[in-house]
Amino acid sequence: MKKTNPEKLFVCMVKERHDKAAQDIFQSVSEEHRRYVTDLWQRGILWAGGPSTHPSAGIEIYAVDSIEEAIEAQRNAPLYVRGVIYDDTYYEWHPKLLPSQ
Repeated sequence: MKKTNPEKLFVCMVKERHDKAAQDIFQSVSEEHRRYVTDLWQRGILWAGGPSTHPSAGIEIYAVDSIEEAIEAQRNAPLYVRGVIYDDTYYEWHPKLLPSQ
């Protein structure tokens, strides 16, 4: 699949819980969460994502037309719904360099 440069990008920073209850939830929904984010990626909604360099934070980058669409995508993620990731903050991102198409 050839990816094109998106017109808009929204960065979502989230906090991640690492307590025993969160670990149990993660174990029970990790496959469902993987399928969810894979579907977003295949549809071109999720541009990139994963843990950040800070141990209790994660980052997701959405290629959508509005911040509301980014919020909807994030807040429907199984790990977000179950409270393992939380406290989402969004920014529109304008990278200076993207590969030419």
